[in-house]
Amino acid sequence: MALIHVNFYSQTLGMQRSMDVIMPQKSNGIGQEGMEREEKIPVLYLLHGASDDHTIWQRRTSIERYAVEKGLAVVMPATDLGFYADMKYGYDFWQFFSKEIFELVHEFFPGLSTQRKDTFVAGLSMGGFGTMKLGIMCPSALRQQPVCPVW
Repeated sequence: MALIHVNFYSQTLGMQRSMDVIMPQKSNGIGQEGMEREEKIPVLYLLHGASDDHTIWQRRTSIERYAVEKGLAVVMPATDLGFYADMKYGYDFWQFFSKEIFELVHEFFPGLSTQRKDTFVAGLSMGGFGTMKLGIMCPSALRQQPVCPVW
């Protein structure tokens, strides 16, 4: 597995953002099985809670080991204390999370699947809220071209 730290500019937020991405490798020489696949790689988006940031998954879990076993790419975006909501006086974290982040991930990593059956979202605490909100408000947002009734 490769751990990639991505820094990018968010048009929605008007500022620099970051995310960490775990990507499967064909071989890595450290005792983990390599991947041989023709199809695109399934992807899991992991959302952090209010008391942490996007790096918490690598620091306090075995996410890389789990991802290897499942052959998943894992995307962990930084969302600060945005609570996955657009703010009247502040930033549009809902637009960033529910639309822009998916587009950017597929722009940066074209080998990842855009199929709904291969796209998963999970979160802890505030991230769990973002996951539920996405599932309720935008069940089709996990496709290549998101369609969300609140946009």
